[in-house]
Amino acid sequence: MAITYLSQGSGVSTETSGAALSPLCPATVNAGDILIAHAFYEGTVTTPSTPSGWTLLDGPRVIESTIARHWVFGKVADGTEDGAAVAFGSPAVTTQRGARVYSFAGRTGGTITELVTGFAATSHATDPQMPSVTTAMAGALAVALVGQNDNNAQAAPTGETGGDWIEAVAEYTAALTPGLALAIETATPTGDPGTISGGTIATANDPCGVIGFNISHNANKVVTPPTLALTITRYAPGVNLVVIPPVAALATTRFAPVVGLSVIPPVRSLTTSTFAPVIALGVIPPTKAIATTTFAPTVTVGGGSVTVTPPTVALTIARFAPAVNLAVIPPVVALSTTRFAPVVGLGIIPGTLALATTRFAPVVALGVIPPTRAIATTTFAPTVTATQNVVVTPPTRALTITTYAPTVTATGGTTPDYYKSACAFGMIGGRRRGPRY
Repeated sequence: MAITYLSQGSGVSTETSGAALSPLCPATVNAGDILIAHAFYEGTVTTPSTPSGWTLLDGPRVIESTIARHWVFGKVADGTEDGAAVAFGSPAVTTQRGARVYSFAGRTGGTITELVTGFAATSHATDPQMPSVTTAMAGALAVALVGQNDNNAQAAPTGETGGDWIEAVAEYTAALTPGLALAIETATPTGDPGTISGGTIATANDPCGVIGFNISHNANKVVTPPTLALTITRYAPGVNLVVIPPVAALATTRFAPVVGLSVIPPVRSLTTSTFAPVIALGVIPPTKAIATTTFAPTVTVGGGSVTVTPPTVALTIARFAPAVNLAVIPPVVALSTTRFAPVVGLGIIPGTLALATTRFAPVVALGVIPPTRAIATTTFAPTVTATQNVVVTPPTRALTITTYAPTVTATGGTTPDYYKSACAFGMIGGRRRGPRY
């Protein structure tokens, strides 16, 4: 739908004191038509009254400081305005004044103040200068109302850009003192919507002014946000998870944990009649076979003062396993202990073992900060309908944690066998077994 110029009523003028200024609406007016009235008053003192049912849309616009002023009034027709008079009042002045009413078709909705917008005005000492007018939507119409303080002929402007102004209907002129002329120019900008700028109407040189504006066919606003590119260069969320993995079969061929233990063995009862440990054994050579037919040792006793040579005896030793480098052999001491409860601190590093577990379902609490990932989105062009600010929430992304390596700290206990420990030192029944010297 588009706005089009439709018709006009008869222009009127007067300079008689107390005379009414009441231009007529076009002969045929349909409900929904847009009616525009242009009023021109000489000087800067007298002001028109706003007619009943009409709205003052713009003015006063002053022409060359003190020469004249003009106004724009409007209404959306209700269908009862055919040829009706529009009363602007009856001031007691003898300055000239004039007015004319125009009609436009194509309105589909909206109030008069929503449809008639974008006012701009010019004033000139000789020839009408066209203002720049921007239409609000496709199908809107640019309109310019011309008022000149003399009854000069008007024409279409020349020299404009962005469209082509045309004189919609022949001007209304009045041969008063000094006279006046009212004209209307319309244009559809080339851009549609767009802006038409500049242009001049060549007339006789008299003070004049132009009021330009836009007329839309409805009050709808279309907002098209620009397409934007969204790039997220770094994404590193902090995650606090409690993970309960499903029960699964776990097979580990090599398992070598480092375990720190604090062992408190149970209290044992220990009774020994003698206690003669051997401390710091140096070397135990391997057992050798020695065959000797005669054995005649020489024994020195008491610091070498007595030498005894026993008779020669035949000696055969099939196995000989001496203990060498005994550091200290303390004297035999009687020891009686009824309770023995040592506290042993062990640092145990078990060897590598084979571990096979068919069911493994740990509950692990961890704080995970995954490595920074780079996410690049080459295009992101949402469709947004908005009037001002827009908040865009991108879609949820999936996060995958590819590695899982827990660290386990364990505590445990064991009960040593102190009987076996005593055997390791050669102690059975409180007596050490071995060669005598």
